[in-house]
Amino acid sequence: MNYDVDEMDVVSILRSDSQEFVKLENEHSIIKKRIEEIEKNRYLSPDEEVQKKELQKRKLRIKDQISRIITLYKS
Repeated sequence: MNYDVDEMDVVSILRSDSQEFVKLENEHSIIKKRIEEIEKNRYLSPDEEVQKKELQKRKLRIKDQISRIITLYKS
């Protein structure tokens, strides 16, 4: 994930203080890698397409959760 400069301070704090934040970041990273693995295939089967879409949605939900945590911490 990409963070701006102000967020980097908050992210550093959250990484040391929030197990939930660390868990979400790790899960986001794992899903991102899985999507990249699927995308290495030249052609995707219908099942792979569905799996990819589900992973993308899950990754986005996690990213939203991470953003909410950062916003809450900043306020």
